[in-house]
Amino acid sequence: MRTFDTIEAYKPKTVNPNHHSPVSVAVRGALDSEYFTMGDRVPKLRPSSFPKCPVLDWMALYRYKKLGKIEERHSFSQDYFTGVGTVVHEIIQHHIGNTKQVYGNWKCINLKCKKGQEACTLRDATGKVVQEGKMTSFHTTDNLCPSCKRPMFYEELEISAMGSTGHVDCVLVIREGKWWVVDYKTTLKRKVDSGELPESKHLYQLRAYAYILKFEYNLPIQGFSLVYLPRDNPFKFYEYSHSFDSKEEFAEAKKVLTTEKFKWDGAERANKTGKYEYAVERKPCKCTEDYYEVMDFYDPCPLLDICFKRKKLDSFLHKWKHLHKEKAVPVGVNPKDIVDVIMNRDYEDIRKEYGSSTSKRTRRKRKTSMA
Repeated sequence: MRTFDTIEAYKPKTVNPNHHSPVSVAVRGALDSEYFTMGDRVPKLRPSSFPKCPVLDWMALYRYKKLGKIEERHSFSQDYFTGVGTVVHEIIQHHIGNTKQVYGNWKCINLKCKKGQEACTLRDATGKVVQEGKMTSFHTTDNLCPSCKRPMFYEELEISAMGSTGHVDCVLVIREGKWWVVDYKTTLKRKVDSGELPESKHLYQLRAYAYILKFEYNLPIQGFSLVYLPRDNPFKFYEYSHSFDSKEEFAEAKKVLTTEKFKWDGAERANKTGKYEYAVERKPCKCTEDYYEVMDFYDPCPLLDICFKRKKLDSFLHKWKHLHKEKAVPVGVNPKDIVDVIMNRDYEDIRKEYGSSTSKRTRRKRKTSMA
């Protein structure tokens, strides 16, 4: 998990003279805040989450299946980085749209314009969408509203293929017959200066987008770029560019999609049959070295200590399955804490603390004793 302490650019160079003041204490409390709620966002196969782990996916799918909801994390650090990233995306998408080179869908945002009024999404007091706003223009590079002639808001292209769905940051029409997929990432200037970019997982994801757009949507994609925009100075951005015009590139990109679909199918099959072995058989890393090479990202894997010890992994997944069947698990807490509880505590102790007194097993015992 990313926090401000792990990011060098945010470490203060001078000591806060009011470190112990009520204001500073309150601010630190906000920075460290974290809580979890139970939501209904169903786990899905998305290129933005590539590469995936079928074991972790099965655990999430099975938890959702048995509880009907799944944890959603809320923290200052997550909201900060996500919020900054979203705002930067919207700003660059809006202004690069003025070049008349961005292919996509557009919504008028001028509320005095009839098209802008039609584009508004209406929500009730709880935030639930009552009426989805209408798109103003489709599949065009013309970002001007046909009615009021003002620049419109770019709506990311939604794509789906081979069981995965996603949204594309930008398809840039460089010239006729030469289109480029662009993905924006926010980062730090020191990362740009240090030569640490691009990140391998970002390339992995972008290849999938390029393949889907070229072969499923028949767009003349010739290459893709990763544009890293430093949060502290976006004018010092860094672009990694790669052509996408050879059979070798096509085969490599297709392999990304088939590999991720293969893993996801294992998780779904395990969820339908109740046999977690289908997910375990398809996990991408077979040893610790594999994990650090292909799966080590922001959040450390909660199963890392046992994943390569098959007996321990089987024991844990067996407990995970049966405790969820009985709904005898903690809810609304950090998923890592849930894993720790199930991994390190006795089965019966967990049932007593988190299970219901009217579980099926308890009811069966009562019926037997009454008979």
